[in-house]
Amino acid sequence: MHIGDRESDIYELYCLVSELGTHFLVRPCVNRLAENSTLEEEMDNILPEGKEKYQIMLRQDEGRVREITLNVRWKRITLHPPIVKAK
Repeated sequence: MHIGDRESDIYELYCLVSELGTHFLVRPCVNRLAENSTLEEEMDNILPEGKEKYQIMLRQDEGRVREITLNVRWKRITLHPPIVKAK
């Protein structure tokens, strides 16, 4: 299992992970083509498995705290190559 953040949202990296016979967990930065729609549309249909509230300090406004809610959703999805890289 490989875990990555937005900087790891590289299609070629997904291909390599697949060739190695393993899996990838990533927070994507691109709304990729997935199954019969897009990644965003696929995930919009999934209910959160977990929900947690956090308080974070804002960098631009020292001393100010903001409460955020983190929703965790997951689904095994097959991604399609980007249109410009499809063969």
